[in-house]
Amino acid sequence: MKISMTFGYIPLFSRALTLMKSRLKGAQKGHSLLKKKSDALTMRFRKILRQIIEVSVLWRVRGTYHEMVTII
Repeated sequence: MKISMTFGYIPLFSRALTLMKSRLKGAQKGHSLLKKKSDALTMRFRKILRQIIEVSVLWRVRGTYHEMVTII
């Protein structure tokens, strides 16, 4: 009797382990996707910021907004 009860719990444990492994894998995949998205947005932000700084420096040097628009 004891053996059958113990043996009966093995499939449940196995299913639970499989479920937890799949949830872990999904969480890791989601984390890596969010990290990639975060990196891409950071690069985009830095590119825009660099352009803003370049225009503001040119604006101080040259003086007019119309000239800046024709440069960009």
